[in-house]
Amino acid sequence: MELDPLIGIHPDAVDTSDPSLPAGLTNEKIAVGIRLTLSDMQSRGWDAGFLTLRPATAQADVEASLAEH
Repeated sequence: MELDPLIGIHPDAVDTSDPSLPAGLTNEKIAVGIRLTLSDMQSRGWDAGFLTLRPATAQADVEASLAEH
């Protein structure tokens, strides 16, 4: 089965003090949302995974993941 990845910024790399983000948002809440989304995808039969990116290494991370899968 082929991996169905979600690709996004690592929760710890999000600046939750940014006033444009919803009040009360935390890095842990972001991580929980990602886990819940993956769990939902997996319950639907997808081989889901999450490729976490950090701005400084995003291109290399994507290239490594594509080469791996």
